[in-house]
Amino acid sequence: MPKKSNPMTPQRWKAIEELFEACRDLAPAARRSWLEEFARDDADLVAEVESLLFEADRTGRLEAMLEAPARAAMEAVGALGPGDRVGPYRVERLLGEGGMGKVFLARRDDGTFDQEVAVKLLPPGAAARGLD
Repeated sequence: MPKKSNPMTPQRWKAIEELFEACRDLAPAARRSWLEEFARDDADLVAEVESLLFEADRTGRLEAMLEAPARAAMEAVGALGPGDRVGPYRVERLLGEGGMGKVFLARRDDGTFDQEVAVKLLPPGAAARGLD
């Protein structure tokens, strides 16, 4: 007869969270032995926590990869001025700046049509934090 998996209860979720927080800063190679020491009778619990740790590692690496180009772009924004291009737009002047980024007045300059727009450039990670 197959082993019945443990149901997700508030107590079980609390145990998963506590183990996750306790070992997330350990080196990946050390996590499994640490987890097995504290949850030796519950292989499902170890698997749940390992799954969350894997996803946290993957997500962290992805965020770092996505933020590196954005960081470089924001450094370049500091030097952005009249005549510079952002996509099909030519910057005319800075309209404003703050914690949410910088807003430039720009004009479409690719020969498709003439259009004046405001271009907002956000700091790295702003969209992921819901600041857009």
